[in-house]
Amino acid sequence: MGKAAQGAKKLHQSVYRLLETFLVSRPSMSGYISSVLSGYGVVGVNIVVQILLVPLYLSTLGKAGFGFLMFVLVMVNFAAFGIGWMSGGSIRVLGEFYAKGDGAGFHQVFRWMRRAFWVYSAVAAMVILIMGALPWSPLIERFADLSPEIVRVTSLLTAFYIVVYYDFTALRQALTAMGKKSLANYATIVSLVVFCLWVVPWLLIYEGGLPGVVAGLIVGSLAARLVVGFWLKRHRLNIEGTVPSGFKAREVRGFFFGKKGAGYALYGALLLALQADVMIVGWVGGANMAADFVLVWKVAEIAVLLIWRIPESLHPYIVHMDTRKDTSELASLYKTMRQRMLILGASAGIGYALLGPYIVQLWVGSNNAPDDQVAFALAGGSLFFLAISRVPSIFAYARVHLKPLLFIIGLEVLLKIIGTVFLIPHFGITAPLISFIVIHVFGLALAYQCLGSRSLYF
Repeated sequence: MGKAAQGAKKLHQSVYRLLETFLVSRPSMSGYISSVLSGYGVVGVNIVVQILLVPLYLSTLGKAGFGFLMFVLVMVNFAAFGIGWMSGGSIRVLGEFYAKGDGAGFHQVFRWMRRAFWVYSAVAAMVILIMGALPWSPLIERFADLSPEIVRVTSLLTAFYIVVYYDFTALRQALTAMGKKSLANYATIVSLVVFCLWVVPWLLIYEGGLPGVVAGLIVGSLAARLVVGFWLKRHRLNIEGTVPSGFKAREVRGFFFGKKGAGYALYGALLLALQADVMIVGWVGGANMAADFVLVWKVAEIAVLLIWRIPESLHPYIVHMDTRKDTSELASLYKTMRQRMLILGASAGIGYALLGPYIVQLWVGSNNAPDDQVAFALAGGSLFFLAISRVPSIFAYARVHLKPLLFIIGLEVLLKIIGTVFLIPHFGITAPLISFIVIHVFGLALAYQCLGSRSLYF
């Protein structure tokens, strides 16, 4: 056990040094590499938990119970769309106050943001209760294979879970704005581990049912909240603090509810629409074509999400540099990250174009894997363009350069959807990939790079 721990520690140190060399190492960005690594840790633990639990869900809850569990989890994730505008804006505003050392401002914004999350989560919880916990609730009829009692109790616990979850989300936003995202990630890992330790004996030993699984989600979120609270107490940090009676929050409220807040909301909606390929392919081409597209694109999509974590973790540091008016360091950081993402995106894209068919065969078996080398090559090309566009997007987003960013991504979504719908009858599952690559080759890739350069000096 001791040797295993030492080996894991050495591996962590080696990966840390590798990332530090490849990415950035600046005194003003303390914690950045840890943020990236811990983010990968969240992804890794989540994948392992899902691999372990999905077969367990199916064998103990049955397909009907598993389906209802997935449904309520999708509802929780979908609810985030309505508050996404505040998530992006809060990091900007909190980061500004933190960089200026304005504790009163930071405390006021955090208090206001946290209460907004509470109110929103309460509204979302009420919607879930109406849908599933009342005698006339539509979910009881929709999931008739389950007993009404299970649907009601599960819905009731889901409503409570969403309130607990959003309270932790508010804390996570504050930690991210402080450049302490790694702590939020570690707390998330704790929540996943605690959830797994709760669910496995609940289903296997006590032969419990679906409500206990949702109860495990609540316990996991509370554990994450305790981890954050313990860390804040240990470091004598009170992020709510005290606020002078004369503090003016009108400008802060205007930021969230004015044009900038609307811009953050619209960007979140467009980013989701940009990733709606499966829905479009399924709607136009049918279920079988959608399944084939998922098999071609799913691994590449995971690679994109992993690559995107590198520039996305820069968000609070860009805000801090911008607040300090440190344009030279911002320009240096942008140049470095753009070069690194170009190398990483090209390597990942070429690698998937060549090895994608074999990876998918290992995943689902040769009988189920699509036999289309061109489709995998196009997926690799799409991966490349998605990778290199993220750095300029993050810089524009973090510096609130929203108008040109919204124009570019809006044009991207519109052209991609039109191209996909037009090309599907002729090219099948490769239609969204061809559409995406064509619009980037013929100007959109350059537009993103120009956006990044302009965002440094606007």
